[in-house]
Amino acid sequence: ILMGAVKKENDNISKYDVFVAGIGSGTLETRLKVVTLLRRAGIRTGMSNHTNPKISKQMKDALFSYTKYMVIIGGEEMKQNKLKIKDMDAKMEQMYDYQDGIDFLLSKFS
Repeated sequence: ILMGAVKKENDNISKYDVFVAGIGSGTLETRLKVVTLLRRAGIRTGMSNHTNPKISKQMKDALFSYTKYMVIIGGEEMKQNKLKIKDMDAKMEQMYDYQDGIDFLLSKFS
Protein backbone atom coordinates (compact mmCIF):
# COMPACT_ATOMS: atom_id res chain seq x y z
CA ILE A 1 0.00 0.00 0.00
CA LEU A 2 2.80 2.41 0.88
CA MET A 3 4.57 1.76 -2.45
CA GLY A 4 1.31 2.56 -4.26
CA ALA A 5 1.03 5.84 -2.37
CA VAL A 6 4.62 6.77 -3.20
CA LYS A 7 4.08 5.89 -6.85
CA LYS A 8 0.93 8.03 -7.01
CA GLU A 9 2.67 10.94 -5.33
CA ASN A 10 5.58 10.84 -7.81
CA ASP A 11 3.42 10.41 -10.94
CA ASN A 12 3.51 14.12 -11.79
CA ILE A 13 7.21 14.68 -11.20
CA SER A 14 8.93 15.91 -14.33
CA LYS A 15 11.39 13.52 -15.93
CA TYR A 16 12.78 16.27 -18.19
CA ASP A 17 12.89 20.04 -17.97
CA VAL A 18 13.29 20.24 -21.74
CA PHE A 19 12.54 17.78 -24.53
CA VAL A 20 14.24 18.46 -27.89
CA ALA A 21 12.14 17.27 -30.83
CA GLY A 22 12.98 17.03 -34.49
CA ILE A 23 10.71 17.29 -37.50
CA GLY A 24 11.96 15.38 -40.51
CA SER A 25 15.34 13.86 -41.19
CA GLY A 26 18.56 15.82 -40.94
CA THR A 27 17.89 17.30 -37.50
CA LEU A 28 19.81 14.81 -35.35
CA GLU A 29 23.09 16.75 -35.24
CA THR A 30 21.37 20.02 -34.30
CA ARG A 31 19.21 18.27 -31.69
CA LEU A 32 22.31 16.66 -30.15
CA LYS A 33 24.05 20.05 -30.04
CA VAL A 34 21.10 21.63 -28.16
CA VAL A 35 20.78 18.66 -25.78
CA THR A 36 24.51 18.77 -25.00
CA LEU A 37 24.45 22.53 -24.27
CA LEU A 38 21.47 22.21 -21.94
CA ARG A 39 22.75 19.10 -20.15
CA ARG A 40 26.12 20.75 -19.53
CA ALA A 41 24.20 23.56 -17.83
CA GLY A 42 22.53 20.98 -15.54
CA ILE A 43 19.14 21.04 -17.29
CA ARG A 44 17.44 17.65 -17.48
CA THR A 45 17.02 17.26 -21.23
CA GLY A 46 15.63 14.42 -23.32
CA MET A 47 15.23 13.64 -27.01
CA SER A 48 14.43 10.82 -29.40
CA ASN A 49 17.50 8.98 -30.64
CA HIS A 50 15.84 8.21 -33.99
CA THR A 51 17.22 9.94 -37.08
CA ASN A 52 13.73 10.68 -38.42
CA PRO A 53 11.38 10.62 -35.41
CA LYS A 54 7.64 11.21 -35.70
CA ILE A 55 6.53 14.47 -34.08
CA SER A 56 3.40 12.82 -32.61
CA LYS A 57 5.54 10.24 -30.76
CA GLN A 58 7.90 12.95 -29.51
CA MET A 59 4.97 15.08 -28.32
CA LYS A 60 3.61 12.07 -26.46
CA ASP A 61 7.03 11.41 -24.87
CA ALA A 62 7.24 15.05 -23.75
CA LEU A 63 3.71 15.03 -22.31
CA PHE A 64 4.12 11.72 -20.48
CA SER A 65 7.38 12.87 -18.91
CA TYR A 66 5.82 16.15 -17.72
CA THR A 67 8.31 18.22 -19.69
CA LYS A 68 8.20 21.96 -19.01
CA TYR A 69 9.52 23.11 -22.41
CA MET A 70 9.76 21.45 -25.79
CA VAL A 71 12.26 22.63 -28.39
CA ILE A 72 11.10 21.85 -31.93
CA ILE A 73 13.70 21.77 -34.68
CA GLY A 74 12.75 21.24 -38.32
CA GLY A 75 14.24 22.09 -41.67
CA GLU A 76 12.95 25.68 -41.63
CA GLU A 77 14.29 26.32 -38.13
CA MET A 78 17.68 24.97 -39.17
CA LYS A 79 17.79 27.10 -42.36
CA GLN A 80 16.94 30.23 -40.38
CA ASN A 81 19.16 29.32 -37.38
CA LYS A 82 16.13 29.43 -35.07
CA LEU A 83 14.57 27.35 -32.30
CA LYS A 84 10.85 26.95 -31.76
CA ILE A 85 10.19 26.66 -28.01
CA LYS A 86 6.85 25.47 -26.67
CA ASP A 87 5.82 26.13 -23.08
CA MET A 88 4.01 22.88 -22.33
CA ASP A 89 1.99 24.31 -19.41
CA ALA A 90 0.86 27.51 -21.13
CA LYS A 91 0.51 25.67 -24.46
CA MET A 92 2.19 28.62 -26.20
CA GLU A 93 5.12 28.49 -28.58
CA GLN A 94 7.54 31.12 -29.79
CA MET A 95 10.30 31.25 -32.37
CA TYR A 96 13.73 32.44 -31.16
CA ASP A 97 17.05 33.08 -32.83
CA TYR A 98 19.19 30.06 -31.93
CA GLN A 99 21.30 31.67 -29.19
CA ASP A 100 18.36 33.66 -27.80
CA GLY A 101 16.42 30.38 -27.45
CA ILE A 102 19.31 28.72 -25.63
CA ASP A 103 19.65 31.77 -23.36
CA PHE A 104 15.89 31.74 -22.68
CA LEU A 105 16.03 28.11 -21.56
CA LEU A 106 19.17 28.65 -19.47
CA SER A 107 17.47 31.57 -17.70
CA LYS A 108 14.45 29.41 -16.82
CA PHE A 109 16.56 26.85 -14.94
CA SER A 110 19.39 28.88 -13.41
